[in-house]
Amino acid sequence: MNHNSLVKKTIEFNDNLKHDNVKHICFGVNCKFCRPLGVAITSIFENNRDLHLQLHIFTDYFENIDLNKFEKLSEKYKQSIKIYYLDSSFFEKFPPNSGVSESVYFRLCMIDELDVDRCLYLDADIICLNSLNEFYEINFTKEEFVAVVDDRHPSESKRRNKLYNLKDGKYFNAGVMFIDVNTWKKENVKERCLKILIKDASYIDDWDQGILNIVLDGRTKYIKEKFNFWPKNILYTLRNVVIRHYIGKKKPWKLCKVASRDVWEKYSQNSLWADIPMEEPIAIPQNYRLIKEVSKYYFCKNNISNGIKYYLKYLKLKAAFKVRK
Repeated sequence: MNHNSLVKKTIEFNDNLKHDNVKHICFGVNCKFCRPLGVAITSIFENNRDLHLQLHIFTDYFENIDLNKFEKLSEKYKQSIKIYYLDSSFFEKFPPNSGVSESVYFRLCMIDELDVDRCLYLDADIICLNSLNEFYEINFTKEEFVAVVDDRHPSESKRRNKLYNLKDGKYFNAGVMFIDVNTWKKENVKERCLKILIKDASYIDDWDQGILNIVLDGRTKYIKEKFNFWPKNILYTLRNVVIRHYIGKKKPWKLCKVASRDVWEKYSQNSLWADIPMEEPIAIPQNYRLIKEVSKYYFCKNNISNGIKYYLKYLKLKAAFKVRK
């Protein structure tokens, strides 16, 4: 397989390459994820003022209003942001994923577009709480070229180890990966991932994360959970955490109950996206569980009247959904 560059256009703000020891970070999102991405970047810049950073953002399209915000963000913190427009039609031939955007496949291809030695890949649903410098001090053995954090869901990890026939007995979360870019290219990770997608990905139940676990099996370095942290229960602390990752369907920019929402809101309020309201689910019967989450959100905010209002709406929608079934 010979896939040429998928980049149609690039836009760069505040070129940082004139500095020595530039640290590279990359994201892959679609235009609907601009707000969480902007908040994530704000948290990175706030907590890494002593580092020279260049952010590489791979997307299909951004509105001008968001491009202007990214430019202002770059100017404010004197850091570089480079935006790559990808040919999203390339991904349309791959298996659909229950309404999930084709952007879930961006990270399979975007590393090959980078002309750097090492890069930190981050999902956009994260908040940076401390310096990222420790990532760039990671040393790999001869066999390792991607640093990751264990998924920390024993039953699911065991199931997926068996499903994907993983030899190293571990399963990682692909939302945070520190990558030796040269070895990634040398090992043809992109081509091997696309081969699985094209040949038969019907048994993959977690999109590109499953494919990356298969292709990178035995070649990863497992690092401490503070580099990709999410709470497993209510007894947790964010002390020393570098990356707080908001995994799952409940996101802090939506009206729902989320652990450490206050941390995300702190950086959201300090960002250029602070004026955007929280996302509210459409009040239709199949969304009754989401409406219940809205009720929980308002109760957590001590907004009792709205909490009751949405709880009653939840009960009504739930009843309508059960009748339909």
